[in-house]
Amino acid sequence: MPLRPALPLLLVLAVAACTAPAEDPSFDLLTRTGSYERRDQALASAEHRLIARCMAERGFPLRAEAERRPEEQFTPEYRRTRGYGLYAQYAAQPGDVPAGDAYVRGLDEAGRTAYDRALLGEERERRAIRVGDADSVVSFPGGGCTAAAQQALYGDVVRWAEITYLPPVLHREVAEQVGEDPRYRESVGPWAACMADRGFPVDSSEDAQDELRQLYAARGATEELRAREIATAVADGDCADLLGVPELVLRIKRELVGRMPEGEREDLRRVAGEWSAAAARAEEG
Repeated sequence: MPLRPALPLLLVLAVAACTAPAEDPSFDLLTRTGSYERRDQALASAEHRLIARCMAERGFPLRAEAERRPEEQFTPEYRRTRGYGLYAQYAAQPGDVPAGDAYVRGLDEAGRTAYDRALLGEERERRAIRVGDADSVVSFPGGGCTAAAQQALYGDVVRWAEITYLPPVLHREVAEQVGEDPRYRESVGPWAACMADRGFPVDSSEDAQDELRQLYAARGATEELRAREIATAVADGDCADLLGVPELVLRIKRELVGRMPEGEREDLRRVAGEWSAAAARAEEG
């Protein structure tokens, strides 16, 4: 399944997923909180199974492994074991490829063409939708095993694309407003003070990650830097939790969603309903 568009803003905005209240499909899909992880995982697993089965029927028993979803980075367990996920990026070797990619690279040109056609369909089958401003167009496969799996789960590949790409656009608008909210701005100073008390004098989560990237670029992926990254990420999340930042962010977001233009709210309700129905099909197996 293609990588989901990443959600913007600070790590603490994503940490809010751990503290979401009652299930609300529209809000969950928009912010990737609450029921999102359960439903998204069910859909990802079902889609992977359908694609793998389809590819096997076409003579290709392996396919490239699904990319890790960005929202998986920000759970407490992820922070304790992988920090921000930076070490793995800098430690990766040029020859490190997933089994599926290695299989495809081992094919001759005709074989790779056949594999791509089986997975993604013909170029003429590609579809597209507009998201956000009028000039933003996203294209995606309309044929092959990928589209067949999406059609089985969502009923239509365009519906899959709307569910995948529309909520992040709407969320970006909401998240930018969160960053400007006086209540959120007031929380930044105490968070930075908490980080400094733990030995990490940074002004924001982004600053902490940028500093680590610079160190990795200069020194390479050492175990010392890996330990420092994990310690920083754990402190980042702990300070946010201690100060109630995730709960604050969710409250502000709910207020902002309630003030969305009616057209945007209706689009969100529609795609959330379609997403819920697709997840139910995936969970039924």
